[in-house]
Amino acid sequence: RIIDVASGEQIHNLPTDKTNILKFIPETHLLTVADYSDNIELWDVQTGELVETVTTEDDAMFYFSDDAQYMVSRSSERLTLQNIRTGAILFDDVPVHLGQFRDVDISSRDDLMATAGVDGTVRFWDLRSRDQVRLFFAHTNGVSQVEFAPNRRYVATLGDDGVKLWDYRFDEIRELAFFEFLAITDNELYFSADGSLLFAHVFDEIIVWSV
Repeated sequence: RIIDVASGEQIHNLPTDKTNILKFIPETHLLTVADYSDNIELWDVQTGELVETVTTEDDAMFYFSDDAQYMVSRSSERLTLQNIRTGAILFDDVPVHLGQFRDVDISSRDDLMATAGVDGTVRFWDLRSRDQVRLFFAHTNGVSQVEFAPNRRYVATLGDDGVKLWDYRFDEIRELAFFEFLAITDNELYFSADGSLLFAHVFDEIIVWSV
């Protein structure tokens, strides 16, 4: 069901049997609906209509860019990247780190994809050339999450030792801040819509920093 949070009224009741995984795509009116099969449904929450059904590999995790242009499906070591609008496969089941990698994020504005690995590195990939263009060591014991800041050329990383904020506008990536705390695997990192605030969900608390 789609509920208007202001009025509390139900807007739509989507006719789908996939209810295990629900996620809105920022900057769009789309909701991804999935279960543990290999099909993902994209619903328009304004009209209540099914826009598209996307197929992924069995047991693959999936991620959509904020503008719904790209979809990533991944296992623990390999990644597939598809341009949903054109159907083009940009990365086809390729390894992106030495060993396992844990997270991926996309900046459509800069045509960049960032991946975070257990090797402690963050790698930037050019979506046009499909080449790796940046690599830097972010955390000593692996990077569990990487997140681009909306409207700003910053990227945040989450490791076992806390959160780091980086500026990637220059030839050499610069560490801007280090917020130290004991992290666990269930932590979650995200920016506000305008990129001015950085949030971390740690245990039963939400920590907020001004970027």
